[in-house]
Amino acid sequence: MKFTNGYWMIRDGVDALYAREAYELAADATTESLNVLAPTAVVRGRYDTLDLPTFNVDITTPAEGVIRVRAEHWQGATEYPGFPLNADEPGNRDYVTVQANGNGDGEVGVNGADVTLTTGGLTAKVVKGTPWNLTFIGEDGKVLTECAGKSLGRFKLGAESNVTAQPVGEFGVTMDGSARDESDVFTAIQLHLSVGEDVYGLGERFGAYVKNGQSVDIWNEDGGTASEQGYKDIPFYMTSNGYGVLVNNRGHVSFEIGSENTEAVQFSVPGEAIDFCVIYGPTPKQILDRYTKLVGRPANVPAWSYGLWLTTSFTTKYDEATINSFIDGMAERDIPLAAFHYDCYWMREFHWCDFEWDKRFFGDIESTLKRLHEDKGLHICAWINPYIGQRGEMFKEGRDKGYLVRKPNGEVWQTDFWQAGMGLVDFTNPAAREWFKVKVKTLLNQGVDAIKTDFGERIPRDVVWYDGSPKLSMHNWYTQLYNQAVFEAIEETYGKGNACLYARSATVGGQLGLQPHVNGTSVMRSMFVEFPDDPACRTLDRQYMFGPSMLVAPVFTYSGEVSYYLPDGVWTNWLTGEKAQGGWRKETHDYDSIPLWVRDGSVIVTNPGETKPDRVYGENALVSVFVDEVETADAVVTEIDGPAVTFTARRTPAGIEVASSDGRPFRARLGASGGIVDVPNGSVVL
Repeated sequence: MKFTNGYWMIRDGVDALYAREAYELAADATTESLNVLAPTAVVRGRYDTLDLPTFNVDITTPAEGVIRVRAEHWQGATEYPGFPLNADEPGNRDYVTVQANGNGDGEVGVNGADVTLTTGGLTAKVVKGTPWNLTFIGEDGKVLTECAGKSLGRFKLGAESNVTAQPVGEFGVTMDGSARDESDVFTAIQLHLSVGEDVYGLGERFGAYVKNGQSVDIWNEDGGTASEQGYKDIPFYMTSNGYGVLVNNRGHVSFEIGSENTEAVQFSVPGEAIDFCVIYGPTPKQILDRYTKLVGRPANVPAWSYGLWLTTSFTTKYDEATINSFIDGMAERDIPLAAFHYDCYWMREFHWCDFEWDKRFFGDIESTLKRLHEDKGLHICAWINPYIGQRGEMFKEGRDKGYLVRKPNGEVWQTDFWQAGMGLVDFTNPAAREWFKVKVKTLLNQGVDAIKTDFGERIPRDVVWYDGSPKLSMHNWYTQLYNQAVFEAIEETYGKGNACLYARSATVGGQLGLQPHVNGTSVMRSMFVEFPDDPACRTLDRQYMFGPSMLVAPVFTYSGEVSYYLPDGVWTNWLTGEKAQGGWRKETHDYDSIPLWVRDGSVIVTNPGETKPDRVYGENALVSVFVDEVETADAVVTEIDGPAVTFTARRTPAGIEVASSDGRPFRARLGASGGIVDVPNGSVVL
């Protein structure tokens, strides 16, 4: 949200306090921390310290390459909780260096003295004196960003304030936009943007890929897929300058990305304190690796989930015959299926969500699901949500046992929006959590393999939570507790690595695909993530990389026209075998064609003719080799069970040698259209 009126003035009704100098500095090697006292006016002598507000700034490192900053005005105010962070073990932190350079402590210290904290190539530096300053420096000595001048502030809103905050509505209904509905005090930080520095991230968004110039509120809403609202809002961004920032607050975080100050990213939170982490790369992949290590890696998912899914979608009336027609129709068209999803209407109307199959249409559901498993070879997914309609028995049970969210007056919170008289499961109550998990496990024991956790972002504001959480801090965090409970139920039923959940809403900690489990980089990735040094890739949002090797440019136009960019180097069209150098291309495609290119230096392993995703991937594999200008390339194939196999290609005087690491047989070809050669002994020269 914006507190200023242009560059010079504050908005009407806003009382602003800014950190003005770094007055007292302390560096503690024992606790691996820095502490800074930052008054809100320049202190010329002891007489200036009377009636003078200050900020207390603690600088620590939870993990290698990550620096955490917590700035507080009043330390006795309401505590807004942050996210669980995976801190490194205290005894294994040789990468941390804390230094005090010169006499910088206290009033009598020398201006110009400084303190630094260094971790994993990232340094935080504070220099004693004016103006206020906190600088983040990379391992090459380059300044990544800084918080300097009027960049740390505390804002008090008066009755006449015209400061607005969009996401303050109750249960998805936007109110008049007044930030006072949320809090009358906010704390904000500005981090400097360099010339040409681009900002990315902030979760699921449907606007421009580069966030510069945007105002973004982290507040999950059910706003569809064509508005400024999102279902998976994440208070994390990274930039083209080699660092990322996580704002450690579960509630409403408001970002102004070059929109209040064109030279800075500002983020503000309700209350008297702000907490954030700067995460060093310098590459996008390294930033994501450290970010996901800090907030949690995703779990492995079962191999079958990588196959094609078919859903009833929002078909409002369906039975076993309808489902058979869907599944048989795919088989008639030679389209292999791995999973079938029962969407909303498997439960009776007005009863959502009571976990009871509608017996008018599914009289013997266990036999049906068994048949779909055994005869059709399908896995089954079912839709649920955390809202309990009062028509079903589950509402009465939850009400009587205290498992539903309540109003301040003690009544169960209810609404007629979505389902008549519905209540909301209170996942901060451990008993309610286990109660809901039992309901999920009953569904799984009937033959369901996976769960779609719908909703989770329509959360009321003025309610009381079982664990006493501040009411607004639960709005975004609720989805994590909901999804985590369901995931645990699936994992406890089917075991680790066999739990599959897909969610509409999420927050920090709700990461998803196999590679992210290892290093945090998603399989589907932006061009910027894969080619951070190519300026043309910084703004590309209509094409992506599928893994490190394949470039996909979806066709979004009815005419079939598509314009896209190939980074520098040799590329091979997977569908036609055409070779091309990097550059811009404009083409027209039919419905059965798409720009799909393979990067030079790639080995692509496929299993032509296979119809199931859960198989031995390295068996009977076709190894396609793309080594036009590079000397070597490889691909590691991870199996469901058993050791991984690596297929390598290297240039030799005799040709391109292709081999499997364990000598297993395979088939090989050069490029996407070369002749296929059988390799019975695990090695061949093409």
